[in-house]
Amino acid sequence: MKKAYNILQNRTIKEEPKDKTDEFPSPGIIKVNNKVVRIMLDYIKTHYCDDISIQNLAELCSINSNYASQLFHQEVGETFSSYITRLRIKQAIHLLRNTDMTISAIATSVGYRDYFYFAKVFKKVTGITPSEYRNTPEKYPELSE
Repeated sequence: MKKAYNILQNRTIKEEPKDKTDEFPSPGIIKVNNKVVRIMLDYIKTHYCDDISIQNLAELCSINSNYASQLFHQEVGETFSSYITRLRIKQAIHLLRNTDMTISAIATSVGYRDYFYFAKVFKKVTGITPSEYRNTPEKYPELSE
């Protein structure tokens, strides 16, 4: 565990900013001063498609899960679950736009085991279904990369 912590600690992290004026912010960099949160973000970036939780991140960083949750929210500006959902949906949008993968395969590849749950979350975040987006992406430029 310490070895993983040390490896992740030395990586540079580029993530999306939290912009409250835009439901789906464009790519950018989150400026995080806390090394523990940078480690969490790096881990999420490379494992977002896995079944990860704030408890996993807390264990990775050898801290209490309540403290990890509080620290993450304080530094990133949103909860862990909101952040990972947004990251997964952003990747799903990219795949819907740029591949011919089935929506079910896309759901699985971004970390959702259940297609119907993925479609529900996608619609909650974007306001449209994955099928609607795939069929007419030009109608939704705000969701584009």
